[in-house]
Amino acid sequence: MSNKTQPKKWTEHEKRFVQENWATMCDKDIAHKLNRTPGAVQGIRKRLGLKNTKAQEIKKTKLKNKTHGLKKTEGKINPIYMSWTKMKSRCYNKNSHAYIQYGGRGIFVCDEWKNSFQKFYNWSINNGWQNGLSIDRIDNSLGYCPSNCRWATKTEQANNRRNTTYITAFGKTLTITEWSKRPECAVSISALRYRLATKTLSPEEIITKPPRRKK
Repeated sequence: MSNKTQPKKWTEHEKRFVQENWATMCDKDIAHKLNRTPGAVQGIRKRLGLKNTKAQEIKKTKLKNKTHGLKKTEGKINPIYMSWTKMKSRCYNKNSHAYIQYGGRGIFVCDEWKNSFQKFYNWSINNGWQNGLSIDRIDNSLGYCPSNCRWATKTEQANNRRNTTYITAFGKTLTITEWSKRPECAVSISALRYRLATKTLSPEEIITKPPRRKK
């Protein structure tokens, strides 16, 4: 009696999936979807009379290139793709020089964009992207997401940053707005601004020193 494991029988659902997708998906992709080997997929195709032709192989290649072709434009890296990768690097790559100002203080990329360049690309095209513009967060204390981002010129970005003041204390760099919401902050946001402008206190004292009581 043979000890060899008998190959798993093909279900009607699996056969139907192969029949519906073999013309646009390669054997490797179908195998991945069905948890089969490419050889097994090739075998069932032949049994079902589904044989790849040269024209079908060309069609599959074009479809694959269309799906992933957004990365490059006219042989060059797509500027939107570059913005996407740099945005994620600032937020998640601890070796990035910009990480301390972004990921290091809790700035994130929403899951919709983080996990799909296609969705970020679609949003960009539909929301004013032009070559030369950069992704800009409207509220610098919040992360990258459709409701908090725009495509802006360098001047617009500089003006936005100019209106945002940071304080580095206790090993963290946060905006005044962010510090004002933390439990260790003892004063209002206006008091934080005043103390920072007078430059008479250390960063830690600016945040934690209790306000003077009126006599």
